[in-house]
Amino acid sequence: METTSNAKTILVMVTGFLILAFFFRGNEIVSKVLFFTAIGIGLAEIISPSLGNHIVWFWNKFAHVLGWINTRIVLTIVFYLILFPIAFLYKLTSKDPLQRKKQEGTIFKERNHLYVKQDLENIW
Repeated sequence: METTSNAKTILVMVTGFLILAFFFRGNEIVSKVLFFTAIGIGLAEIISPSLGNHIVWFWNKFAHVLGWINTRIVLTIVFYLILFPIAFLYKLTSKDPLQRKKQEGTIFKERNHLYVKQDLENIW
């Protein structure tokens, strides 16, 4: 079962490198490198499935590192372009909704409410 999955991964890698070689056909050196990389990976899987397993292992580690880096980049962009401006504008326009600023006396609010049975029946 694992060899089938590895073969599919190799096929996707070869196809990806060939597509990239097609898109970079204006730059002859890059196009040739991508084309021969695709051919080399495909032949490595055909000649030695064990070598193909090592290629897939390396590819998975590379994908893991890229995922880690991209997550930090995306989260940083979301924070500084979306959350930070919203929080800054809210801070400029709000009137201390958490009542954190020091006030005279106490912040305790007395609530004169007589609890009845209906208050406790459906509390959510």
